[in-house]
Amino acid sequence: QRHLLTEISLSGFDAKLNRTNQNDLLPIIKTLDEFHALKKFRYLCSAIDRKQWFGTDCNDDEIENLIRKLKPFTSTNNPYVFLFVNIFQMLTAPTYSAGLAHYSFIRKYAAPFSKMKNLSPLVVEIAHYVRNFCLQWNNKGYTDAGKEYMWWTELLMQHHRFLENNKIQPIVYRNVAGIAAKSGYPPDWLKNFIEKYREHLPEHLRENNIAYTRGIYYYVKKDYTEAGFQFNLAEAKDEPIFNCILKRWFFICTCESGKNPTGLDGMLQTYEKYVLRHQQTLHRFKPLFSKFISYAKKLLKAKDVSEKKKLIILLKGEEFFPGKDWLLVQLQKK
Repeated sequence: QRHLLTEISLSGFDAKLNRTNQNDLLPIIKTLDEFHALKKFRYLCSAIDRKQWFGTDCNDDEIENLIRKLKPFTSTNNPYVFLFVNIFQMLTAPTYSAGLAHYSFIRKYAAPFSKMKNLSPLVVEIAHYVRNFCLQWNNKGYTDAGKEYMWWTELLMQHHRFLENNKIQPIVYRNVAGIAAKSGYPPDWLKNFIEKYREHLPEHLRENNIAYTRGIYYYVKKDYTEAGFQFNLAEAKDEPIFNCILKRWFFICTCESGKNPTGLDGMLQTYEKYVLRHQQTLHRFKPLFSKFISYAKKLLKAKDVSEKKKLIILLKGEEFFPGKDWLLVQLQKK
């Protein structure tokens, strides 16, 4: 808007009637440069976001130059620039605590909208990046990040901005259910979420994703038999990563139910063979599934207290992987 106003004021009809050395075109070029810097910076944030999730290429050679151009506008007086500069620094922070320093500015800006009738379009735009930041660190074992993910999710739901064109991505549907369960949300909340948003899933992906979230729901209710049935029902063709997650959940349910303890070894062997068969498709996720299988085998073999203590020390020394927290809980049971 600033660039457009500058352009109109210095190159419009009125300006042409009164040409002097005071109305040169340099301010138009300057504001255009700033506008392009902001737009490029915003897309750079998207590129970094995608790189973290999918490993796609991201060339950020110009980042220092962009930050320099945007520095005069990096204040709360210019919230769009201020928020995206902090989003970039949040996404590229090497540690969770370093990212939180920038996240806190973004959260502070959004917090008042939880008590307002309307949600700013800017908050809707930045919510995508912030929720991905929270999801990324939640997946690395920071449970507080999961709770923040749910805060943003509920903010969008409250203002009816959770859906995109009246649709929900299956991965978002699954993530919300999983993080809500891990964050201590009650079964009723999960049930309402599953039923409310199920019809907004793509039709061809609806049934197995509903079955997955129902599995989470029954697991929270400690109905392990029904949870295991739903996880089996959710298995999908040509989705090895999703199927590996389901196999982990099915093992967890069977283990906690106390039923069929003699079959747990065979279950892990089948799981391991599936991972090896699909290792190329699983690419960077393969080590995570393999590590869970390896420690689950050790869990089944650890019979006395001393063996469990050794395994706890070994497991605590590992970087977080999905299932690590569950394994520790099982080892610490009497």
